[in-house]
Amino acid sequence: MTQLPTILNGSDIESNFPDTYELMDDDEMDRQIEASTRGKQVRVIGKYTQIDARRRKEPPPVYQGHVALILADRTAVFLYPTWHPSAIRPAEEIARYNNKKVVVVGKMVPETPSSPEVAASLIGPCMLTIDSIDLEP
Repeated sequence: MTQLPTILNGSDIESNFPDTYELMDDDEMDRQIEASTRGKQVRVIGKYTQIDARRRKEPPPVYQGHVALILADRTAVFLYPTWHPSAIRPAEEIARYNNKKVVVVGKMVPETPSSPEVAASLIGPCMLTIDSIDLEP
């Protein structure tokens, strides 16, 4: 069984997705570009937290099913880009995991892909696929 890279904080993201322009080897640069655009299979450990994904965040917060994992250093990793249909998480999943520490396995990118529409969206690290979500043991 292959050991997946584990993401616990923002520096783990940086070490798993280094700046491609600082790499010397062409093959390594190609691998990193591929990981940055198509995702890299990882384990992310953080607090499952609903987020207010509105552009204008006037109190009180409005939760519409968008979720991020809040890492140890408070870095947020979105579960899918906020414009993606899968970004709206199922109510039963939110009820089970909200405000709990979880382990998510799937493909991650260091920056949210642009929306295919003109609409603005939140930018940050995000999951492109989710293979599993489990409570952290």
